[in-house]
Amino acid sequence: SPQPLFLSGVALEFLALAIDSLYKYLEHGHLIRLEKRDISVLEKVKKYIENSIANPPPIEELCKKFYINSFKLKKGFKQIYGMTISGYIQYYRLYYAYNCFLQGDANVSECAWKVGYTNVSHFIAAFRRQFGFTPGECIRNHKEGLSSTQHIDTNPVQIEQVG
Repeated sequence: SPQPLFLSGVALEFLALAIDSLYKYLEHGHLIRLEKRDISVLEKVKKYIENSIANPPPIEELCKKFYINSFKLKKGFKQIYGMTISGYIQYYRLYYAYNCFLQGDANVSECAWKVGYTNVSHFIAAFRRQFGFTPGECIRNHKEGLSSTQHIDTNPVQIEQVG
């Protein structure tokens, strides 16, 4: 009788639709379940990125190095740190540069190169977008002892455990 075959087909179609629906649900900003191991791996990924900020590794390399799939890496990183991996790289490069200026370690072009920018103009524009002032203004204000550049939140990215 074709009835059992028909029912099997309907069941498989339902299962396929349920899986597709779940994937779309997870893909569009909803939380994923992260185990302690996942959180630990994502913390290691973040530190690895910070230690290679001038030449950050691509997603595929991070996945291989830390034995995590691309979906969980990207989704989990955003869920924990509130920004994408590329957004964090951009943020951290400029944060690192800001600290270099405060420590008097480098001039603007040296610092741009140190954090991976090959175009100093792009670095200056990105720095201004993030902090509201140019690197030159940051250096001058710091040398003059002005406190306006010293109120930057030095660690806005906090871990929020879910589940």
